Amino acid sequence: MNEAALTEITLEDIESLAVGAWILGTGGGGSPYHGLLNLRRLYAEGHRVQLMSPLDLDDDDWVAVVSNMGAPLIGQERLTDSRSIARAVRMQEEINGFQFRA
Repeated sequence: MNEAALTEITLEDIESLAVGAWILGTGGGGSPYHGLLNLRRLYAEGHRVQLMSPLDLDDDDWVAVVSNMGAPLIGQERLTDSRSIARAVRMQEEINGFQFRA
């Protein structure tokens, strides 16, 4: 496993990404607003997002892709708890005996 250079994403970057996703996502996929609210809360709690180049991944590295499904109205009424999502990723690692690289 090679060492990846990580770039920390600022809250200002996240705000800009949300606006860009809103503009470019006009074909569907829902609004990025609720995801932005979640990230604002997490940043206020001291959490940070870091990006790595996909070129830093080895061919046999595992990457977790997380999404949700269900009625969109529920997602508007109650924000998804990102800690539950993180726990689901950790459970997959525990059950399958590997660790996600990204």
